[in-house]
Amino acid sequence: MLVSLTTMNKLHYISKYLLLVCLTGYLTNIYSQGTEKPNILFVISDDLNDYIEGYNSSLNTLTPNLNELRENGTVFLNAYASAPICAPSRTSFLTGKDLAYTNVYKNTDGDYKCKEFGDNFTVAEGNETYFTIPQYFKDSLGYFTFNLNKVFHCHKNYIEYDEDTEDPCAKSGAWNKYFYYNDSSIIQPGGVVLNQGVNGYDWAAIDDSLEQYMSDYVATDSAISFIEQFNTSPESVCNKPFLIMMGYQKPHKEQFIPEKYFLDDYITDFYATPFDLPYNNPKNNYPANGIILPPQPDTPFADLDALLTNTISPLMVKNIDTHFMNWPENLPSLPEIDSLLTDEERIEILEWSKRSNAVMAYLAAIQFVDAQFGRLYSALVDKPEILNNTIIVFIGDNGYSLSEKRHWGKYALWDTDVRVPLIIADMRNPNAQICNKTVSLLDLFPTLLDLTESNAPLFPDSSIYFDGISLVPLLQNPDTAWVRPVISATKKQESNDIGDCFPHYSVRDERFHLITYQTNGDIPGSCDSASSLLEYELYDIGTNRETDPNEWNNLANNSDYSPVINYLNQWLPNGELYKEKTYSAEIQTDLNECIITYGDTINLQIELHDTVGLPIFTPPGFNFRWTNNLTSDTLFGSSIDFFTTNIPELEFTSNSNILIYFEMIDNSNQVVAAFDIIELQINPSFAPSVSFNVINYDTNTILIEDFTIIGNYTSYYWDFGFGPIFQNSIPGPITFDEIGDYNITCYVKYGNNEDCTNLFSQPVSLSVETFFKESELNVFPNPAQTEISLLFNDAFLGDKIIIVDFLGKIVASFPNYSNNNTYQFDISNLNPGCYIVYGVEVDLVHSATFVVSR
Repeated sequence: MLVSLTTMNKLHYISKYLLLVCLTGYLTNIYSQGTEKPNILFVISDDLNDYIEGYNSSLNTLTPNLNELRENGTVFLNAYASAPICAPSRTSFLTGKDLAYTNVYKNTDGDYKCKEFGDNFTVAEGNETYFTIPQYFKDSLGYFTFNLNKVFHCHKNYIEYDEDTEDPCAKSGAWNKYFYYNDSSIIQPGGVVLNQGVNGYDWAAIDDSLEQYMSDYVATDSAISFIEQFNTSPESVCNKPFLIMMGYQKPHKEQFIPEKYFLDDYITDFYATPFDLPYNNPKNNYPANGIILPPQPDTPFADLDALLTNTISPLMVKNIDTHFMNWPENLPSLPEIDSLLTDEERIEILEWSKRSNAVMAYLAAIQFVDAQFGRLYSALVDKPEILNNTIIVFIGDNGYSLSEKRHWGKYALWDTDVRVPLIIADMRNPNAQICNKTVSLLDLFPTLLDLTESNAPLFPDSSIYFDGISLVPLLQNPDTAWVRPVISATKKQESNDIGDCFPHYSVRDERFHLITYQTNGDIPGSCDSASSLLEYELYDIGTNRETDPNEWNNLANNSDYSPVINYLNQWLPNGELYKEKTYSAEIQTDLNECIITYGDTINLQIELHDTVGLPIFTPPGFNFRWTNNLTSDTLFGSSIDFFTTNIPELEFTSNSNILIYFEMIDNSNQVVAAFDIIELQINPSFAPSVSFNVINYDTNTILIEDFTIIGNYTSYYWDFGFGPIFQNSIPGPITFDEIGDYNITCYVKYGNNEDCTNLFSQPVSLSVETFFKESELNVFPNPAQTEISLLFNDAFLGDKIIIVDFLGKIVASFPNYSNNNTYQFDISNLNPGCYIVYGVEVDLVHSATFVVSR
């Protein structure tokens, strides 16, 4: 229930809460298949980000076995860990309590009591009451619980396991059975010998014969044996349903993975000739000629550079990437790669090639985990009577960055570090579906209780114990109106550093991601909350990850988005809506105009749903308030008319959009219980326009050149009639499967409804004759410094002359100003390196290689 409400409003919420309890009970009954309790297989993959199929993931990853699970369950695309680190995250979702209660923010012994899990919950810290998933299911619900490898952090200490009692049915603690296997004595030596990593980040493609000795492989064998035992001898598992919690240790580093799981692009010999770049080059080349690296801005790492260096945010990044940059210096000599390259260019290629190898090692680890899960899943498939009464949960315990923002690993609060895969498949009622609602791993404990029709634990005073909420309504209907921003938290792992005193937070709803950092305060060497300040990052990721999925555009310093920050701040600890669900508000408009002109009237309505997803009107004790970013107007009501003439005409003509905010506020103006923001395009002079040229780069390959887009737009994408649709980026060389005539089309989405799309096309004809003739041209001086002269055999009749760098990127373009056979161009802005100059005519291409040297 929301806080700071009037008595009437509290009664309103109590009634809605009772309705939620009733609805949840009804939904769980749908899943019930008689009185027999379902088995549970709960799989945790260590440090697994969203690089599995079905997510906004790497195009290089294949996870066929997890795909089978997806085809039977609900994929949550916006699931978040409570922390970007193992111990805090696992402590949180295993107990169903947020970090503000567990007080575990780090992996270190000073923060996390490793040997005895219960030592983290004491009277002194005010959190002495705690339950865990395995302990509660074992002692209160009659389950046989089986731990395999890392479930709790510090798993090798046999956490929460009674080692003294021999009878598994009589054991105290959380587990009836415990399995732990350490593969380091076998795998570590083989990995170290073949280690290709950099300082602090190790990986290797080990011999395939070692796979059977790897911890995750052996644990899977043990789980398969247990399922067989459960099938043939139920008395050996105390005649109880099982809760298997499988902790896969990969893709956690060190990534010593069998060679067969590595992509063919993996470089084992950097001195091999010819040197084959392992990454797609240029980055938008199609078909890909190497792995697709994690996305970067046009200038790599510019998004990190844009975050001020004297703030906390960049300090969340470990300095591992410097080791990728420095490793070529340790080579006995630089590989030649290409004789025309400078040493600077060779080093840059080697850096990105080493990063590519690291990414491929992570992908290999994912495919290794997928293979182990496939073996386990197949064991269940072979016993349909068990499978059909089993709930399967698959998660990553936290996210992981692979060079985004020059960041390798976890510990930060960007989406890459806190977003995790979550799949729930109730095999009693298999149903493939996708849910975009924001959920937390905190929700797993209450969800499992709902699915098994079990009562939830309570505090000694009978108050609600859980900080999460059941996801059963979303399993029944993934489109249920649902607003409950979720938080993740962390502390800086290093002491005596800026921002190491207080927790930092991530707040994530379906569209926005707010990150807050708290400084130490003004007193040197102390943690002074009175003088500490909050620093913000805010990203409009988009409800379908369509706006800024890579978090490159920080909006926190844009005052137009202050209402968003104020709204999301309510979910921080001590905030008015901490841990709460709230109302769902969606602004509706019947605008037909793609762009609003001066003098138009904007009619807006609000569509409101309560906390259980039921449509409602204005609830008692609340007011509807509308404001915007261009005027001081404040309007009230469920439907408003906003007159654009309220905007000063000069203000209207200088802006391309208006942001309108809806807030449902309580009578004290303290709680914004519902919020929405809509961006409307105004002023037709800002209509988008696109121009580009298509160059026949090869017989069946084209290149987009001179691309410009002006005006206000939402997004743009390309259509070549086949292959991928490039979103908000310029395609690299595109190779067609067949020669022929094509239209190259750029679609631009803009305006105030989904139908507002402009398209811009260029025809292209690909034929063998297009490049039947080739002609060399003379470049001098070569090497050049500040200018070059070109000498064609005959008068050049093409439209322009272009210069391409070694990576295939157009770096200069010159119009044909004379139809002559001699030209002179200024190249003083080109960096030293190797380049190709092209002149293209209708049936003739001229080309030459030259070097800039200074």
